[in-house]
Amino acid sequence: MKVVEAFCGVEGTSQRTKDLMQWYADTLTGLVAHAAEIDAAVTRALKRRHGGDPHNAGHATYTSLDEDQLPRATKLASLGGDANTAQRAELRRLWTSLSPEARAELWTGHKDGLFAAGLLAPTVKKAAPTGVPALTVSKIREPRSAGPGRR
Repeated sequence: MKVVEAFCGVEGTSQRTKDLMQWYADTLTGLVAHAAEIDAAVTRALKRRHGGDPHNAGHATYTSLDEDQLPRATKLASLGGDANTAQRAELRRLWTSLSPEARAELWTGHKDGLFAAGLLAPTVKKAAPTGVPALTVSKIREPRSAGPGRR
């Protein structure tokens, strides 16, 4: 996903604006990926319950997708610190989708892997601070010598 600046100025795009655009792009990409994972999980769950009949959604009540998502979350948690960036992001999304019971089961069996994968690390927007002037190099004046009549 690409986010672009709507206003072009003479000064160009500031680092803060670039950082925020990247954060928004990453956030939107994560949301779309999460929606796609949920859609795929629902599709698998329905096929498992009702076979290949597209006209029979059944009359069961679905309260979670734990049955489909917990095995994948367990596999990703077992990778721990060896998980790549995409796998860590997927694990984070799965964690938010799991029911409290499934989270407890995953936590009980894979606490160290969850920590190592950075699941509980804080996520914050990272952007250049506002109002901070760019660093400039200026000539440094040497102190005046204490000549006659000066102290």
